[in-house]
Amino acid sequence: MKKQQDDEQQLLQQRMREYKQRHRELVQLRKEFKQQREEFKQRLVPAMQHARQVKRENEVLRLLLHLKQQEVEQQMEEKNERLLRRHRGPSFQAVKDFIGGILAPKEITSYKRLEKVQMGLRHTKD
Repeated sequence: MKKQQDDEQQLLQQRMREYKQRHRELVQLRKEFKQQREEFKQRLVPAMQHARQVKRENEVLRLLLHLKQQEVEQQMEEKNERLLRRHRGPSFQAVKDFIGGILAPKEITSYKRLEKVQMGLRHTKD
């Protein structure tokens, strides 16, 4: 009976030692895990900030590229329009209406008079 109690006591003490050992290992693992997590966060946060900054910069560059493309397209359209006007020439009626309404007090009825009005010789005779 006494031997059985001693055996049970020894078994209980052994289990307590094993439990304490496992507990210490778990505490140590928890500390290591927390430390690794903090190290990871310290590396991750700057990387995430850099990624966000790069994303913003890319968005700005994309917008600038879009604006530049629009500007180039507009310039090309204006250039094409100028070339078309140069080759086609303005319609006499449109020029007559424009200049006649703004510069000339009397109606312009000939190219010769139109040219004089354009040159500022409005008051000379034909």
